[in-house]
Amino acid sequence: MIRGFTLSACKGKITNTQAHVKYKLGICMVVLSLTLPIIGILLTFVPMPSTLKIFVSLVCIIGLPDILFCLGAVLAGKEVVTKIKAKVFHYYNKPVGKARYYFGCTLFASSILANFALQSLFMIFDIIITQGPLLYYATITLNIMMILGFILSGHLFWDRLKRAFYYDREKMQPCIK
Repeated sequence: MIRGFTLSACKGKITNTQAHVKYKLGICMVVLSLTLPIIGILLTFVPMPSTLKIFVSLVCIIGLPDILFCLGAVLAGKEVVTKIKAKVFHYYNKPVGKARYYFGCTLFASSILANFALQSLFMIFDIIITQGPLLYYATITLNIMMILGFILSGHLFWDRLKRAFYYDREKMQPCIK
């Protein structure tokens, strides 16, 4: 026996120690995939060259979490991933009241409109040269507002938003008699 591996592991059988290591490694990968986007956002405030900052942030936000989540799901198993997702998104799936729904929708819509207006003003008046990082920080703040509005509105908002882009051929055909 060498470090928890027995001779039967060489014949293709998996021991309890190997299964436990795969389970723990899978859980670590899933948890890391859920925290990497936050790390990617926080890395934008670290003083480093802009090209490196953009590359590392994009990898932490877009590419690496998806890969780690898939690998972690394979290693940990479907039941573990379902439990972790239920705990992480538990607040999102709760039924929401009328005030919270409207506040979340208002926050979501106003952040999108303000972000569009801000970007347009900076492009039209070319203020970005004199203001420096103001546009950058304002855009990050408005994006965080949009995400918070999305979360606060609950799953009912997401279902309604999905329905706006759903194509149903029977409902689109005019009734001609």
